[in-house]
Amino acid sequence: MELTQLAPMVVAMIAPYLPHLVEAAKMVGEKALEKVGESVGEEGFKQAKPLLARIWPKIAAKPAALEAAEDVAKSPDNKSYQTVLEVQLEKILAADRSLLDEVKKIIEAAGGVKTNINVTGDRNVVIGRDNSGVIITGDSNKVEK
Repeated sequence: MELTQLAPMVVAMIAPYLPHLVEAAKMVGEKALEKVGESVGEEGFKQAKPLLARIWPKIAAKPAALEAAEDVAKSPDNKSYQTVLEVQLEKILAADRSLLDEVKKIIEAAGGVKTNINVTGDRNVVIGRDNSGVIITGDSNKVEK
């Protein structure tokens, strides 16, 4: 798994918990993660907790990464903020190969980041992440340049 593929997965996995973690960051280490677990009470947090335990101290120690995490915490759905955090995570992981290997193992053990999409009806289109092409549905359509 490439570093540029890994960072978006990390952000997707930790973003839902950042508002709680940033608030709980006034506490130290494991106590902060326990506080987040109490706040969110989600099954998904069980998978994200090992990742947060390894990556959060590195984020907190780097001002630019911490600012990016705080921005994502304030606006978790903001793609621009997520991209900035991804770049900061890429830098953190590139600088620490053992951390990179651990994060890869955590992501793989969690089964990656999963998205469930339910589609009903005819002629629906589902895109897993990004699309840069044209999608056409329907009968007797013609595409001309």
